[in-house]
Amino acid sequence: MPKPTVGRIVLYRSYGTPNGEYDSEDRAAIITSVETDEKVTLAVFNPSGMFFNACEYSEEPKGGTWRWPTITPVMQGVQPGTNICRSCGLRKEMFQDESICADCLRKARKDPVE
Repeated sequence: MPKPTVGRIVLYRSYGTPNGEYDSEDRAAIITSVETDEKVTLAVFNPSGMFFNACEYSEEPKGGTWRWPTITPVMQGVQPGTNICRSCGLRKEMFQDESICADCLRKARKDPVE
């Protein structure tokens, strides 16, 4: 499991309501402080506003817990001919006829930043 750090985006699982008016759902959250590798404080983004909550990590989506989001491949859904850097995976202007962007090419050549 990655080490949680301040500023990382995670998923917070809401509790929902006991009578089922609202389901338990994933909400976007940002880590605002780290107590342990599994206990963090989050700024949680809800449709009705934000709230701050200390909670524990859980791989399973249980109400009141946080977990890492599922990472999807960058290339998924990319149309043929789209310029995607094969090094960083971002859509950028490619350097000349290369298949990597100028930033990654500069890093690979260890050129000083202009």
